Amino acid sequence: MNQKHDFITEHTIYYHLLKSLSHICQDPVTGSAYCALAPYWSQKLGKCDFIAYQASARGGILSLHLDEKNQRVLLRGKPITVMEGTLLV
Repeated sequence: MNQKHDFITEHTIYYHLLKSLSHICQDPVTGSAYCALAPYWSQKLGKCDFIAYQASARGGILSLHLDEKNQRVLLRGKPITVMEGTLLV
C-alpha cells in the first residue's frame, strides 16, 4: 500500500474549514466543531470512537469518544497554546 492510502484508512473523520474572504487564518483544531461532528458520524456509522484529522495548515489529529449516556464528547490530542492572557472579574 502507498503512504497516502494508509493515511486515509487510518482516520474516521476528515474535517476542513474553508477560509473566508476576510483573510482570517483557519482555525486550529477546535473541540467545538468535533462536539458537533461526533454525534453526527456516530449516528451514520453506528460507533462511538473515532480518529479525526483536521486538514488545514494548523490542523492535527484527535481521538474522539461519544459518551451518549452523559451527552458528552471526550477529546484527546496534542494541545498547543495559541493565546495567553489574564481575565479580571
